[in-house]
Amino acid sequence: MELKPHLLYSKDSEAKAEFIYKHRYPGNQKTDDEVELVVDDNREKRKSFEISMRSFVGDYKRRVSERVQDLGVPQEVIAIELKFHGLFKSNEFEKSYWTDFGLVPISFTDFNTRGLFLVENTEVFKGTFWDNLKRFVNNDSDYNRNLIYIKDFKLHTSKSRLKQYDIKEPVVYLELVDSTITKPNLVKPTIKALNDYLDSNGVVYSFNEFNQSYELKKPSEELVNNIARNFDAVHAINSYRHIVTFPNRYGVNVKGYPFTIVGNGKLPIIGVVDTGVSSMTPLASIIVNEDNSYGINGLNPLVDEADNGYGHGTCVAALAALGSQLSNELSAELIADAKILSLKILSGAYGVVTNSEVINLIKKVCEDPSLDVKIFTLTINYENSLGCNENVSEYAYQLDKLAFEYDVLIFISTANQGAELDLDNLNEEYPNHFKKSCSNLNSPAESMNNFTIGSIGDNLDKEVHTEGEYPLSSASEPAAYTRKYHLIQKKSNSKLIKPDAVFAGGNFSLSKWDFDDSWVVEPAGANAMKVLSAHEKDIIIEQTGTSLSTPLVANIAAKILRQYPDLRAQSIKALLINSTNKLNKTDRFKDFKDSEYRALVGHGIPNEERCLYSNENSATLILEERIRIGECRSFKLFLPQYLNDAEKNDGLLRFEVTLCYSFKPIKNNHLAYCPININCGIFKNVPLEIYDYELDRAGRNRKVYKGITGAGKDYYAFSEGWSQYQDGMDKSKMLSNVQKSRFYAKKSDIVNEENCFKITIGSHFHKLLPDFVTEILPQENEVSIVIRITDCQKKSDLKGKLYDEIRLVNKLEAVATASAEGDLEAEL
Repeated sequence: MELKPHLLYSKDSEAKAEFIYKHRYPGNQKTDDEVELVVDDNREKRKSFEISMRSFVGDYKRRVSERVQDLGVPQEVIAIELKFHGLFKSNEFEKSYWTDFGLVPISFTDFNTRGLFLVENTEVFKGTFWDNLKRFVNNDSDYNRNLIYIKDFKLHTSKSRLKQYDIKEPVVYLELVDSTITKPNLVKPTIKALNDYLDSNGVVYSFNEFNQSYELKKPSEELVNNIARNFDAVHAINSYRHIVTFPNRYGVNVKGYPFTIVGNGKLPIIGVVDTGVSSMTPLASIIVNEDNSYGINGLNPLVDEADNGYGHGTCVAALAALGSQLSNELSAELIADAKILSLKILSGAYGVVTNSEVINLIKKVCEDPSLDVKIFTLTINYENSLGCNENVSEYAYQLDKLAFEYDVLIFISTANQGAELDLDNLNEEYPNHFKKSCSNLNSPAESMNNFTIGSIGDNLDKEVHTEGEYPLSSASEPAAYTRKYHLIQKKSNSKLIKPDAVFAGGNFSLSKWDFDDSWVVEPAGANAMKVLSAHEKDIIIEQTGTSLSTPLVANIAAKILRQYPDLRAQSIKALLINSTNKLNKTDRFKDFKDSEYRALVGHGIPNEERCLYSNENSATLILEERIRIGECRSFKLFLPQYLNDAEKNDGLLRFEVTLCYSFKPIKNNHLAYCPININCGIFKNVPLEIYDYELDRAGRNRKVYKGITGAGKDYYAFSEGWSQYQDGMDKSKMLSNVQKSRFYAKKSDIVNEENCFKITIGSHFHKLLPDFVTEILPQENEVSIVIRITDCQKKSDLKGKLYDEIRLVNKLEAVATASAEGDLEAEL
């Protein structure tokens, strides 16, 4: 098989049109969002409101009594938590809640069925909202009908603010009301007063004006409680600990370094955000740090003292640079695929580190003109797992913003299960232990613009099967320690997947104890993975963990970047996901729903060869575009004539289409965190926009769309349609910025469409967002699409012509490669 470079689809679109949703006509079945809300009868609702009102008044009096009078807090701000019967449609009701009730939303949770609202206008709140509640409770028919959407409500109390605060954690985060959505005088005086209060108490803190948030280092419990009770503009107080995803260690007794590492040519640089990378190892030859400037709080990035000198960042860096080379027979000289920039944020298992310190360190790299770093690894997560359906964390939010602004890709581990695992019973519990919420991934692994990685029980070597030791799971099953996506979607979007992929991370072993003939689970037994240690005496050790899988996938990304240095970060992500081999359920997972299994294994296992190369019978096209909101564009894709003479009809060509884009996230909005839907598809050879007029049941003329935009699937699609369902009436879905789809084209499809299909891209805002939010979002976005087309004829009938013919008939060029640039330099 001849390996060939991927093809760049750089042709202009053949047509542009307004993106039009499939039209809905009178008499059609309504979506869930259109069905009128059915609520309890008035008697039950009156009772619910009466309880809520009584509780609200009691909590308000208690809050007033607990205030400290001499703190200098400039004003009182009331916040109310509303629980709705269904989805709160911001685009329809947000304005009326402000004008009628004096309420402005701060955040939405539980798929936007719960909202935290600020009382911006006290007079309207008391005179209208509270007065309407009284009328409703008193069975007066004259009340504002928006009340019926509310199920119950309560005051946002000090206890509510402290819901995610843990006194054991050394860093505390204060989230303020966003001053851009309220009157400035409700927030700005509080900021000055809070600064004075923190200064007077000697608290070390930083304030992020853009995010309206504080980071406090080691504040006392009394001080935090005082802030919760007095500073009303602080609506949430959180505390998290950053902890290293430490693998389990098992020595293999290799002494001295039996190899050197060579970095030939111009290699991409991987930023390893970790515990440092030891320069006392062979990695020294490929470390690009020139000084200690890339360590926070004075830490030396070239020292890795974590885990009692065995290190962590050193292991991650070696896997990122060398891939699987340490798992095979070691040669005297190992060839690096990337160079390493060490960014040190911790020196031990955990420590005092803030989100802003991590973000600012990565930003510093991105803005350094002497460096060109597009790939990072991050295997330091929050210590605690996310709760089911919990909102995106501040940490993940800032990483998403960073990836969007700087066109970088951060490879993040799901984190390992540790204390959650009952090793004594794990052999019997596996895999049902994954169904527990404590198996959810740890922040910032929910980051959507970046790449999240879990583990399978593969060790990149032969599994050990002896009389006394066996692997706990197969190499193609989720590793016992990996973690799963925390979202249990109420309105399912099958494209919304985390982790993005899984990869080898080593396997737990089952060992037999001789003295009582019982079997025990060994987290780092003989089925673990060989890695490089920072320890001078035990340099090669065996470990297991998602922190091993993560740099191994980053290594493939580095190889993509080395092969195709001009690609965007999201194109690298699209190539990785497009290449994945789906991980099918084994018998042990037969009781898992498809969605539950997908939450463990993501899109599957990346295939390195497919990431890097096409071949004579399989062509990969890369399309990098920009598309405006509300726009739909189509591109012609011509198919070779030789396919018309193929004996095979069904499943002649396989199309694997992957779309990735980064976005500017919407903070504190559960459903519309990703505010734009960009999707694509491979369609029939029909016009982008075409319509006719027909009479409806009422005798009125209506448009009937029969092109790609605005029409039903039957008009434009083969077996697949758009990569993500984009019905504009469906506001209750979260959107995914990663979409992979696959379909087979028949020979008859190719002939009927005259050997021409259409690649089409469409874009629109999440329909839940009101205009004043969409107006400040980017109106144009970059998108990367990878299309792999494979000739599926039996081997004896393959002509070996697909790649060359697709390149010729579409007049495509190969993606610019580093080797091509090197050849040109040699000629010059």
